[in-house]
Amino acid sequence: MVKRKAEVPWKRIQGKGLPTLKYIYFLLHHIYVLVYKDSQAYLFGSEAEAKRGNVNMSGYSNLVLVGILAWSGLLYAGEPKTALELAAESLAPGAFAEFKTEGYEYQTLMRGEDILAYSGKAGYDARNRQVHLIGQVHLKGPPVHIRYDLATNAWTQMPTSEWAKPLKWFHAYENNAADGEGGYFFHNASASGLVHRFEAAKNEWTTLPELKAPHGHGMALAYFPERRSLIRYLGKEVWEFNSAAGQWAALSKEAAAGPYHNLACYSAGFKTVLLGGGNGSGQLYRLDIQGKLNASKPAPFNLGVGMSLTECDPASGELVAVSNAGKVAAYHPGQDTWRELAAAAPFKGGHGVSVAPIRGAGVLFYFSSAPQGMKVWLYKHAAQGK
Repeated sequence: MVKRKAEVPWKRIQGKGLPTLKYIYFLLHHIYVLVYKDSQAYLFGSEAEAKRGNVNMSGYSNLVLVGILAWSGLLYAGEPKTALELAAESLAPGAFAEFKTEGYEYQTLMRGEDILAYSGKAGYDARNRQVHLIGQVHLKGPPVHIRYDLATNAWTQMPTSEWAKPLKWFHAYENNAADGEGGYFFHNASASGLVHRFEAAKNEWTTLPELKAPHGHGMALAYFPERRSLIRYLGKEVWEFNSAAGQWAALSKEAAAGPYHNLACYSAGFKTVLLGGGNGSGQLYRLDIQGKLNASKPAPFNLGVGMSLTECDPASGELVAVSNAGKVAAYHPGQDTWRELAAAAPFKGGHGVSVAPIRGAGVLFYFSSAPQGMKVWLYKHAAQGK
């Protein structure tokens, strides 16, 4: 009698958009055989062999295989894609698109105030897939901490931390940053040498050692992963907080640009921090892994809070700048060149809007306050080559 070759059962369900069903079928089939049907034969080869205590190694191999495939199936399946990630996939390069989220309300989220006035970038915690921003209206403290969660596609107003309760001055500026892989969000209290660090996994704030250096209300922060450090820029001074050493050190006191309302962002594509801008200035500097600063070609318009909104594109590493007239320009750190883009932004940079780079999804995530319509947009950058 010729034995019929067993059909591979998952072939019938392959290509249905459910690739993990083959793992589910395999696991359920072998668990059924092992637990309910022929457990002794499964492990020993036969009931007689089981009585003699002779182990069928192929049976144990099957068990090992079940375990390996169970683990690999979980890895293969991964986390389900979020609404943002699905929207990003459908977005054409070079395009802006409005994106709907839950709980993005002026009264309940922003306390009925324009907390994005004089706001620069937000911070993106890639480990926990959260966008964080702390901002406020001038003389209407304490500052407001808001969070967007990719997993739920929803916004939350976070509790006011103890260090923030007495504060009443100024705005967000570029005082927000994040160590995305480490799961930390940073905020430099305006006109202060104190930087506070939020760890989302513990829902806990700590404060870094105070920076004994000139400070003001338009400073800029960026985290530099390769140097494991936090960069702070104001006017012409570049300071670095080394995470391992736990202390601040000056990198330069001669990187002159605008006196305040400066900017800073990390370019993953070029492993550099771009900093500069400020009132009346389009000047940029590139800070490399070795801690060396190089001046860049000036931008086609002034950069910094109140004049434009800037952030490094998470996919290409280029700097994307939106002017207060809605014009969009891109800076290529590898070529030290600027180019103006054809697409006009659906908002004006500089006031009432912030941005975060969503690594993994490869888009910039913009969100505005009431003066610009309380909207959220995604932008997928069409980059030049390296």
